[in-house]
Amino acid sequence: MPCRLALLVFLLASAPLASETPESLVQEKLLAPLAAREKTRSSYSRARPPAAERRVRMLDAAPIADAKGGAFVGFAVDARYGRGAGRWQEDVITGCVYAGTGEVYLRYGDAFRAAGVLLGKTIPPAASHVCRAAGANAVVADGKPPGSASATVRGARIVLRSNGAARPAGARPS
Repeated sequence: MPCRLALLVFLLASAPLASETPESLVQEKLLAPLAAREKTRSSYSRARPPAAERRVRMLDAAPIADAKGGAFVGFAVDARYGRGAGRWQEDVITGCVYAGTGEVYLRYGDAFRAAGVLLGKTIPPAASHVCRAAGANAVVADGKPPGSASATVRGARIVLRSNGAARPAGARPS
């Protein structure tokens, strides 16, 4: 009996909490540490001033499966710079989050890297399957193929900006 109880406690402790939504993971693992790092920077720094405000947008309504079977959801972070009612700059940071494991990846050039890269850590590019849909026969986390009622299909054509951020074709540039 004590062995079963210990196993149950271990499984409950290691499982991600139901409150850990993809959006809350991005807030916790990316935006909060980034804000803390920017707060410690000198006000006399020549670097661009930090964003006055940031918001997270989830790009996918349902998780998408990658080539290894992991389910991820794409996100974008919009930022407002300066004082007052400045204009929101869309897609300042883009990436994906694996809610099952709690990993957050960012688009960094042509590859994806772990979120720590924005915090000054040296991180190699992620594996080639990370944040990339498995293909035409991909299955999302709920077991249904893309294009079914509960899944979303990502746009096939992407327009790249000069700063490396991507936006769907036909979307209004910011």
